[in-house]
Amino acid sequence: MTQNVQQAIVRNIGHRAVASLITTVVGFARSVILAQLLVPNDFGTITFTLFFTNLIGSITQFSLRHAFIHHDTQNEDVTAATLFFVDISMALARVGLAVLLYPVMGWLYPNYPLLPRLLIIFFAASVLGAATGAPIAILERRLDYRYLARWISRFQFW
Repeated sequence: MTQNVQQAIVRNIGHRAVASLITTVVGFARSVILAQLLVPNDFGTITFTLFFTNLIGSITQFSLRHAFIHHDTQNEDVTAATLFFVDISMALARVGLAVLLYPVMGWLYPNYPLLPRLLIIFFAASVLGAATGAPIAILERRLDYRYLARWISRFQFW
């Protein structure tokens, strides 16, 4: 690791910590607010939907973002555009999978009638999250955690 990279890491570690703290606090607050607003059965349905969303999402992750961050590339713009395209394509494929699983989930979990619809909604919303993957990877690759922390903290409240 070169001296410049080490200095950039030390300079930006506080910004990364702040971004992580904001993400954790907002996520916790979001859960507390949802628990207060929803009846227990609906909160359970949301939690169940998040379980399946995370399960299917983790199966369809290829860690291309990490490869982009850690490997040298001749043309960063073209590689970032490819990463963007793959991320969006995989997010749309997950939406398609949720649509295909709609009748199966309704049959397997009749006590959770909203589960199939919520899966589609959550995966559709994840397409927006996939659109942010490449820009975040570019900032991480450049070790620009100060800008990344500002950017993340603005969008955590959506």
